Amino acid sequence: MELTVGNPDAGLTNADAGLTNADAALTNADAALTNADALALVRANAHDTAMRFVPVGVETWDYCRALAQANMEPYLVRRGQQWTRTGWDEKAPSREFFELYVERERVGFVSLWRDNDIDGVHIGDIQLEEHARNRGIGKQAIERVFAIARSRGLREVTLNVFRDNPAIRLYERMGFVVIDHGFDKFRMRCILKDDASL
Repeated sequence: MELTVGNPDAGLTNADAGLTNADAALTNADAALTNADALALVRANAHDTAMRFVPVGVETWDYCRALAQANMEPYLVRRGQQWTRTGWDEKAPSREFFELYVERERVGFVSLWRDNDIDGVHIGDIQLEEHARNRGIGKQAIERVFAIARSRGLREVTLNVFRDNPAIRLYERMGFVVIDHGFDKFRMRCILKDDASL
């Protein structure tokens, strides 16, 4: 069953956003999105047509798994650890996945889950292809996550990041602060304001 992405009462339709339902690829089976979530994504995608944030299902896990492995292995190797497919596959079914597109090129993905400890959203992954880094795509992806959290009435977003990951600077600029540093990653949190600004 396909979600209706536009909402005439909100004054924004698929046509206004320049998206078709096929472009947005939103189905109830593929992603646990409500109409409010879908509208938030359409609004966010409409403001910046350079990047699209598309909910997807299990059919893309091979791509997501391979990109996560390629990006995470260097951090793990430095720590004497190994990336394991089994660990990733055990966690994947409880997450929502969103592919990132610039024009028609897939450049990465984001995974999320509900963080019941804080009544918020946790970013499990922001994984970008190497050629897509340092182009503002990570910032746009985080803004999409903020839109989803707000559409669900949630006001906190958390993530974990290796201490030597240069993305920490981006997260700090986006309003994240370190709330735990008791292991080899920082746990960071952003408390969202009521409006769309940080």
